[in-house]
Amino acid sequence: DWITENVPGKIVLNEIELAAQVTALTQLEDSWRKEAALEEWEASKQVGFVSKAEIINGRTAMFFLVTGLLTEYWTGISMPGQVEEMLRIAGVIGFD
Repeated sequence: DWITENVPGKIVLNEIELAAQVTALTQLEDSWRKEAALEEWEASKQVGFVSKAEIINGRTAMFFLVTGLLTEYWTGISMPGQVEEMLRIAGVIGFD
């Protein structure tokens, strides 16, 4: 059983004040829900200038830089030479 009588600090509200509080709390809840949905949407973005995309781009760049350096070490062809050879094989340059 809840004690509802003679509670220290109890404030008795009339119907109008209670309805005003309910309305204010509903508006506050709606704004918090909208803010949470916006944060969830921002966190789910994968492309554009967002932190997840930048992390993926940086890791990909590091991987291919290491791959290019190891290929240069093993074959003796510099990284610009590797790009040139790849473009020649693909037929993009060198239509002699």
